[in-house]
Amino acid sequence: MNKTVMIAIAVLCLAAAGIITYISVGGGTDGTKSKPIYLKCTECGKVVEMSVGEYEKKMKELTEGLSQLELMNTDTSLKCPDCSGRLQVGYKDPDTGEVVLIGN
Repeated sequence: MNKTVMIAIAVLCLAAAGIITYISVGGGTDGTKSKPIYLKCTECGKVVEMSVGEYEKKMKELTEGLSQLELMNTDTSLKCPDCSGRLQVGYKDPDTGEVVLIGN
């Protein structure tokens, strides 16, 4: 079993146990590219909604041309349009409608 498969299994197990939240962005063949992704500013709390495809495009633009070493030492987070704070990926709670940051 290669490392990628082992990591995928570990992620799925952690998600099943409720320790982490797993979000699959998929390859777009089933319409996932148009599904919404929620980003919440860690400074002012503003919520920005965009499609998965849009998010992937913006992240690709941020990281294009960077080596692996540069990626480890570069802030590749999207910035809030209101306060320039860091936008973090979240999910919309189906019960409350609130956007909850992943890992909180």
